[in-house]
Amino acid sequence: MLKVSGVGKKSACALFLGGSRGTSGKGKHGAGNFVSRDAATALNFLIAIVLCAITLSMSAASSADPVSFRSDIAAILQDNCVACHGAKKAEGGYRLDTFTEMSKPGDSGISPLQKSEGDQFELLRRLTTADESERMPAESEPLSDKQVQLISTWVKGGAKFDGNNPSDLLPFVIPPPEHPDPPDTYPAPVPITAIAFSPDGNHVLSGGYHEIIVWDLKGKLVRRIRNIGQRIYAMAFTPDGKTLAVACGEPGRTGEVRLMDYASNTVKAVTARSTDVVLDVAF
Repeated sequence: MLKVSGVGKKSACALFLGGSRGTSGKGKHGAGNFVSRDAATALNFLIAIVLCAITLSMSAASSADPVSFRSDIAAILQDNCVACHGAKKAEGGYRLDTFTEMSKPGDSGISPLQKSEGDQFELLRRLTTADESERMPAESEPLSDKQVQLISTWVKGGAKFDGNNPSDLLPFVIPPPEHPDPPDTYPAPVPITAIAFSPDGNHVLSGGYHEIIVWDLKGKLVRRIRNIGQRIYAMAFTPDGKTLAVACGEPGRTGEVRLMDYASNTVKAVTARSTDVVLDVAF
């Protein structure tokens, strides 16, 4: 019997080839019953590569990032649930505007993040039930399969909170978004809701859609500062002229003050986040 081991000491396989090789090149059961050492080694090497690839694939899958409440779940709840389950309006006595509140039972007395009757999580049951009188969001389109899968994975994984303070409102838990780019050209005029002069007095800054547009004093475009909230309501420079504070947001949903490095157009920090637009800012 010829035993050919896989490549390296840690190979997961060994290939056994029947027959003992004699001087004539025949196995004990007759001619052609053996495989040459070169062929066996090549075959074993191929098997080792396949096993290695499978192992690496399984390792990558097992090390995938878990679903994050902060990055994956909070925004779904803010967009689809808080309007009916917040501090001002809490249908069924249940709130979803903070992690602390969403962990508490509503009027039903059933804890939404723990298994209840029928070995089900109440939150998942409400999102997936075929009974429209119970399904959430109420009187609205159901969540997408992808959104439900994210929430299901998070709940079944222990419903862990990975933000700073579980009592923070969801807009303060959700990471500051990368805002979409503005259009290359505007198909129609847009209202200018904020304007400011540059520290040296040579440029005028006006608010656009997800951007600040910098002009020279003759009305020529100088540059565009992107990654800004949907609408800009106020701008102010720090005394040294290096940082531009931008009050912006999306009406009825989010607001923030972005601190921009004026020279590089990059975001230095996001502060004063709120559940509606920020209308003014000053130093």
